[in-house]
Amino acid sequence: MRYITTILAICAICACSRRSTNLDNGLPGVHVKIQQHVPRIAPIALAFVSGMLYGTHETVVHHPHRIPDSWDRQWWDASVSWRNKYAGGDPRNGERFWMSTNVLAWTTDAKHLFGTTHRATLFASGVTITLGERRPAWHYLIDAGLSFVAFGVGFHTIYSSPILFK
Repeated sequence: MRYITTILAICAICACSRRSTNLDNGLPGVHVKIQQHVPRIAPIALAFVSGMLYGTHETVVHHPHRIPDSWDRQWWDASVSWRNKYAGGDPRNGERFWMSTNVLAWTTDAKHLFGTTHRATLFASGVTITLGERRPAWHYLIDAGLSFVAFGVGFHTIYSSPILFK
């Protein structure tokens, strides 16, 4: 899973580069600008990754029986891993480390890690649709629609198919 997430993150970062729609054939005074919609790759890739992260989160929370036996249940099984936030696994002992029960809870188990990264990548997807640019409204609608579809495909790639979980 670590390798898949790393590869997808690298692809999303590389996709942030912008393509120029200006063509210059090198002749003096000849410059052609193409007026067409090129879907932004970054929000679509980030939405896909966010969907995969949400699918993993939902599997961990609602279908712990699908987690492979070889994986550490103390990290992956939400019914057990909630104790990772506390010293000795007991809430009466207080926090395991500073802010482990609130701000840094995402470091304590798979449920919180995938929930936090899902929200972060979903937010990044929305931000990278580039609402500040001057372009027709239907361009934004296409980008938002493609991102929505990519999120759904990413979610069902993990949640509904046995690619990662049984």
